[in-house]
Amino acid sequence: MSVLFLTGLTSCDDSQIYVTGKVGEILVVCDDAICDSHIRNELDSGLTQFIMPYFPDVTTFELIHRNPRTFNGPIKRHRNILFLSVNPEDTDGIVRYEENVWANRQTVIRLEGRDKNHLLQIVKSKIDKIHDQFDLKEWSRIRKYFAEQQD
Repeated sequence: MSVLFLTGLTSCDDSQIYVTGKVGEILVVCDDAICDSHIRNELDSGLTQFIMPYFPDVTTFELIHRNPRTFNGPIKRHRNILFLSVNPEDTDGIVRYEENVWANRQTVIRLEGRDKNHLLQIVKSKIDKIHDQFDLKEWSRIRKYFAEQQD
């Protein structure tokens, strides 16, 4: 399985296009068949962890499903995007972490498996790291926002 970190490869100018979406949202871009499988359960349990000690319960992330056919326009600037796909030609699987793809301060993670079962295994093995990556970037955005407000 290949793991790739892409940082600094930007298609946007730092001062121009900022992320959209609410704090704590992850846009999950995948086919309906993937979303309606056991993979969705793994994503729900791994990415929607409760923040202690808040009452009522508050989760770290809310998952929003989007089909790849409708992933166009301003939605591409969403702050957190997780792509899930199947490629029968890819025997090893891919985990790719990217930043600033369509907007400044954006986090994009791509997972690819040779079939749904392989993709499920990749999700199970990487879900904690994926959660931590999105969580770290979300807190970083919040800190940067408040630092800029003080200037």
